This record gives sequence, C-alpha cells and structure tokens, in this order.
Amino acid sequence: MLQLFIPGSVELLLLLLAIGMILLYGNKHLRSYARIFLSTIVIIYWLLSTQIGAFWLENSLIQNFQTVTKYNIANNIEAIVVLSGGGHTVATKSASIHLPSTHTSYRIIETLRLHREFPDLPIIVSGGIGNNVTLSVPEAE
Repeated sequence: MLQLFIPGSVELLLLLLAIGMILLYGNKHLRSYARIFLSTIVIIYWLLSTQIGAFWLENSLIQNFQTVTKYNIANNIEAIVVLSGGGHTVATKSASIHLPSTHTSYRIIETLRLHREFPDLPIIVSGGIGNNVTLSVPEAE
C-alpha cells in the first residue's frame, strides 16, 4: 500500500493514470480536467526522466548534508564504509584497465578525506560486478 505514495513508483503512475482515465468518462467539464491532468502527468514524468530532471532530483537529495569532521559527529563511529557507484573495464587480449565511475571516484576521494580525519578507523569497501559487459572485476577490489 505504501508504494502508492512513492513518487516515481510504477504503482503511483498507474494510480494517477487510472484516475485520469476515470475522469475521461465523466461529463464534458470533467473530460477537460482529465486531459489537463493526464498531460501534466506525462510532462512531469518525462521531465524527471531527462538529464535535467535527474540532476534536479540528485541535488534535492544532497543539499542538506554537511561535511563530517571530528567536531560535528558522534564519538561512536566504528568504520568508514564505501559503497561503489559503478565502474568500467577497458581491455585488449594482453592487458586490461579497471576504471571507477565518476560516482565511485567521488566516493573514493571522500573516503580519503575521512581517512585523514579519522586515521584509526577501518575502511570497508563494498561493490560487486554490476554489469558483466562493462566491468570484469568486482568494484570492491
């Protein structure tokens, strides 16, 4: 039931489309509102699926974070955990190079900063082979 209220979920999209379809079978006034409602849904979902929409969503998620330092955190931190964000393998028959994605690279840089801030904490790196076509080794390696 909660899925019905998660923006971007298939369940919410189907619910909104069902409401729009029901409104289409109403009187002339309701049909006019239904066309506006359905058109708005299509435009919003299309905008959110573009690069601009993805950028806006990403920025709305990260703007409230603050930099972690020794002075603004709790004292019960036990480890630094790094979640990978993808990678790519470039290979020939004789050699291969494994490259982290941009997201993984930023996470590695942040991990190095945190390690300098908290040198005694262990670092746990997580990541597997997300795509067999583009990556040939687990990202955590």
